Amino acid sequence: MAPEYIVHGQLTEKADIYSYGVLVLEIITGRKNHNSVASSAKGLSLMALIWKHYNAGTMMELLDPNLQEECSEREAVKVFHVGLLCAQASPNLRPPMWKVVEMLGRGDRVLPRPTEPPFIDVKGSNANSYGSGSSFSLKSNSDKSPFSTNQLSVSGVQAR
Repeated sequence: MAPEYIVHGQLTEKADIYSYGVLVLEIITGRKNHNSVASSAKGLSLMALIWKHYNAGTMMELLDPNLQEECSEREAVKVFHVGLLCAQASPNLRPPMWKVVEMLGRGDRVLPRPTEPPFIDVKGSNANSYGSGSSFSLKSNSDKSPFSTNQLSVSGVQAR
């Protein structure tokens, strides 16, 4: 979901463009964006993983193996790039859909550098152990703190 929809409940064309960008990135990687650091072995969401590879210039490592023989490296990198442009945090930075079509259609165009996508700074303390047979607990590291391990929710325990 687009950040402006989560924060303000605003559903706009730019929110649709954000969703389109995430969908494009899911298709080209062959992976789902769970927005959960627990779903990744390295503790990174799909967006964080793509951003890391974008900055390192190694996005081809994320290309879905089923697509490797179907498109050139130049085409794949362009799709990654356009997906990141669509999934930028600020709605004002996301291109309009006509521009997305133009960017994907023309081959020799220089694309602007995308800004960091939202939601990639979240760190999961149980990201490496989740799903490995260990129990997942919402109990805080500090018995005095009412926050969950991800510091995103507060749990109150009361007897009936």
